[in-house]
Amino acid sequence: MNRAILYRQLAAEARQQLGLSLLNKVICALILVASFAAILETEPTLRQRAPGLFSVLETAFVVIFTVEYLLRLYAMGEDPRYRGFGGRLRYMFTFWALVDLIAILPYFLGFTPSCCGSYA
Repeated sequence: MNRAILYRQLAAEARQQLGLSLLNKVICALILVASFAAILETEPTLRQRAPGLFSVLETAFVVIFTVEYLLRLYAMGEDPRYRGFGGRLRYMFTFWALVDLIAILPYFLGFTPSCCGSYA
């Protein structure tokens, strides 16, 4: 997929039609599923029945959302405001890019419940 098509799929302001692109709808659905899985993980009975399931799900969601973040970073080069290295840095400090980064960064820094003990 070329960068211009990817940009139109990921950047709502680049779409000529109203509403979210199919790709953004899939990302929203994944966010809801990941949130639901995180809620279910707090239930001790479920954690005991499937001890490794939530770690696998967490890793899978982090991989998906990391790829999404990197694809957005790549695609934003289509926007004149974010062209070049300096533009990409500027994009990385936009509100939604920071939200995306904050969502995945704890996993890579080791601040996850699976590495730090159980929920109390």
